[in-house]
Amino acid sequence: MMQKNEDTLLKFWFAYHAHLLGESNIYIFDNGSTDPSVLSALDQIELKGGNIIREYDQPEDFCNKGLVLLSHIDELRNAGYKIFIPMDCDEFLAIETPDGPSINPNDIREQLAQCAHHQAAQISLSYLNDPYQPNMFRRTPFKKVYGTFRGIDWLGEGFHHVRAPMAQSEICYFHYHYRPYREFRSKTAAKILAHGQGLSEEELLSYAESKLNGHQNAGELLISREQYVESFDNPAYQKWPALTNWFRENLGSVPFEPTLNDTPLDEELDDTQSPTSGNSWS
Repeated sequence: MMQKNEDTLLKFWFAYHAHLLGESNIYIFDNGSTDPSVLSALDQIELKGGNIIREYDQPEDFCNKGLVLLSHIDELRNAGYKIFIPMDCDEFLAIETPDGPSINPNDIREQLAQCAHHQAAQISLSYLNDPYQPNMFRRTPFKKVYGTFRGIDWLGEGFHHVRAPMAQSEICYFHYHYRPYREFRSKTAAKILAHGQGLSEEELLSYAESKLNGHQNAGELLISREQYVESFDNPAYQKWPALTNWFRENLGSVPFEPTLNDTPLDEELDDTQSPTSGNSWS
């Protein structure tokens, strides 16, 4: 996983996936974090046995993160690894069942192991979060890949595609793509800047229509606070509490925990606040 300044999600991501797969099997590529709390968290992860790679600290490394991660896979395969799961910091492994998404570790590991003879397997579902209601998620089509990656020489920036056939899989993600509005704007603006694009309305409109890598972020940044908050008033959101229950039981909190001082009406940016404050992405 590659991240930068993920002050909200990093501790949740590491704790959960270390629980599933073991601390020493986690590799985090830090893309030049500057936030003191994130730098401290990375040091703590390293002390717990996680692997932190710090040499890819430039924006162009983020734009090429698929190839960056792919470049390390042969080395890790020689060290004994068989299956590789490129992820983002807002994605949390689960498995689809007839009753919805499950976080049963044995079932997840068994499904991953079934890919041991495939170059790539396709993740086809994610459960998108409602940042204002922690247990509410929307089941949505998705495309990500994992697998042995043997003989694969290209992996797209978002880990959506490889140049190889993809086997089907029941693996899915809880996807914390959406954040309270202020944080969502900051993260989205940082991604756009990392691609060398501008933030004026004209530049955003042009980028949104360009179909270049990351173009969807421009459309998201053009959404008003009212439009953003109203988008979660959607009957497709249902209560799937398995992951948030795990967070509460093991970490004592959940991502984007609502408080009395953090409501949708408080999330508007005023004219003095930059949409790029924080300058972080995952």
